[in-house]
Amino acid sequence: MKKKFMHIRLVVFILLFCINAMGCQGKTPSVSFYALTPIAVPQNTSGGQGRLENVSIGIGPIHFPRTLQRPQIVTRPSANRLDLSEFHRWGGDLKQDFLNVLVQNISIITGSNQIFKYPWSPSFKPRYRVTLDVIQFDGRLGDTVLLNSIWEIKQGEPGNEKSEIKRSIIEQPISGEDYNALVKAKSDALKTLSVKITDKITVMDGT
Repeated sequence: MKKKFMHIRLVVFILLFCINAMGCQGKTPSVSFYALTPIAVPQNTSGGQGRLENVSIGIGPIHFPRTLQRPQIVTRPSANRLDLSEFHRWGGDLKQDFLNVLVQNISIITGSNQIFKYPWSPSFKPRYRVTLDVIQFDGRLGDTVLLNSIWEIKQGEPGNEKSEIKRSIIEQPISGEDYNALVKAKSDALKTLSVKITDKITVMDGT
């Protein structure tokens, strides 16, 4: 009788252990959400470049690769492979986030409050219009982010305008091994692109 009781206790213990183990395995890791961040506004200064404070600039439209138009953050562990993280996602639409931050950056750099994203109001007549084709905007965890884009700046009214087309390949080191460091590096790469675009507009505006 005692042996039978011990056997029952052992079976119950094993069953409870298995149920507990299955419960632990069934817990899904929480999802983390990320967003690109604009550059910081310089303290105690207007942050503008002076010459462009009263210049109107329209940003967009922007074209994004289809591989990036998804909620999961995409990394590139090798040249021909893409990884999608189910547990590290964008808090919104990456394409729109990119455009919003680009507008904020250029507004902060120039000090102008006349920077608007596409589509803008018909009453808005920008002196400069910037369109972008983003070819690559990904990276390898713990390594670098690559922002490869072609952008065009048009000056003047449609049909009577001059334009400049540039290509920027920006490699931004990632100062960490996690996704937070990856997203920060993406924001830094976008900051560099914002400076390049603003510098070109400054040159065009001075000619």
